[in-house]
Amino acid sequence: KKDFTLNECVENLKDIVYLLESSYIGFDEMEERGFDKEAFIKNSDSLFSNEKNISLFKLSDYIYNNLHPYINDCHFKIGCGDTYYNFGNKKVIFLSDTYVIKIKAGYKVIDSSQIPIGTKISISDENLFKTIHNGKEVFRLGVLASKGERDYTKFLPVSVNDENIRLKCIYIPKTFSSNVFTVVETKNSVYINIPVFDTNAEHFESFRKLGKKYCNKKNLIIDVRQNPGGGDPYFNEFLYDLYSGEENESIFTKFLKDRDSAYKKRWIKSPLNEHIFDFEKDSSYGITYLENSKKIENNKIKFKTKFKGNLIFLTSKSSASCSEDIILFSKKLFDNVYTVGMNTSGSILYGNILYYRLKNSGLILTVAQKEWFYDNGLEEGTGIMPDYVVSGSFENTILFLTKDKKIAKKVSDLY
Repeated sequence: KKDFTLNECVENLKDIVYLLESSYIGFDEMEERGFDKEAFIKNSDSLFSNEKNISLFKLSDYIYNNLHPYINDCHFKIGCGDTYYNFGNKKVIFLSDTYVIKIKAGYKVIDSSQIPIGTKISISDENLFKTIHNGKEVFRLGVLASKGERDYTKFLPVSVNDENIRLKCIYIPKTFSSNVFTVVETKNSVYINIPVFDTNAEHFESFRKLGKKYCNKKNLIIDVRQNPGGGDPYFNEFLYDLYSGEENESIFTKFLKDRDSAYKKRWIKSPLNEHIFDFEKDSSYGITYLENSKKIENNKIKFKTKFKGNLIFLTSKSSASCSEDIILFSKKLFDNVYTVGMNTSGSILYGNILYYRLKNSGLILTVAQKEWFYDNGLEEGTGIMPDYVVSGSFENTILFLTKDKKIAKKVSDLY
């Protein structure tokens, strides 16, 4: 159905409010941000009252415009035909061409087309992004900011010799990887490109065995630059084999239990869980909030770690959901974990997604059942910040971390 009466539109809005109230873990946060469910329904009357027929896309635009200010959830979407409305406030890194090093009183410019080399400047830590330049660890100046649809440039105010200049910073949305599962090996290192964490994919059976195979390597590079996520079971066995490697079911069970309790979270039980894709109002209306009582207090889970090498994740803004989960959990398991590239998607605070289709309009809503609470200041839409920012070739950074010229060259030659 493509056109609706006012009454049908109102019924759709009521269904959405019911769905959010009874099944969305983030609804209370919507209300904290000022969402008024009565106004959401009532305001449509003044907007559509003079129209005999309201198109599906006009209805969808109304829903989006009136929900978007109150939802910051990168998993939350509304599907209207082939169009999807996204609700995450995503931030990206805009980088300048200016590189600096730390000195006693501030920072000194070592390379730039905008500021004379050798100039001493003062700059906020939030505008310093660690990177590798000419084989050395330095900082690149930039800005972390929200990005509009055609927004590729930001300007960073910098004081240079008592004069304020606007440093041009650019967002470069390149991922330099493919959607093909790839394994490249050298004597000391291995590179694995994983396009998606899909347990139904052909590469799942191959990947799950690689933890045991490569646990003695000095460097393990996992490329998730094109990986939108999937399911945690894809990488559980891989990490377990890297971490323990013991073929012991009880230890593996304990490993999974510790993984599940590694972060504080809350989730809901909703009557609508029984009506996925066939939305119905349930007479047992109500929502039950559940919460795990404690998280693991220590930074590391208490097992003997088998893998002692460098675990390097190549990331981009397309690295989402489970791609972020594997990084966060790896940092609890291993000592030498690095992220290289750009900040990730930021689809990390909400999960366990269910899909609901409204009967009246056919609109599909993706709704999260769980919310996670991290102790390291992670933000939805911002994601995991890179330990080393890279906007071009990864060869120099991989070489710096691995000291393996062959793997750095092989990875560079792939893309």
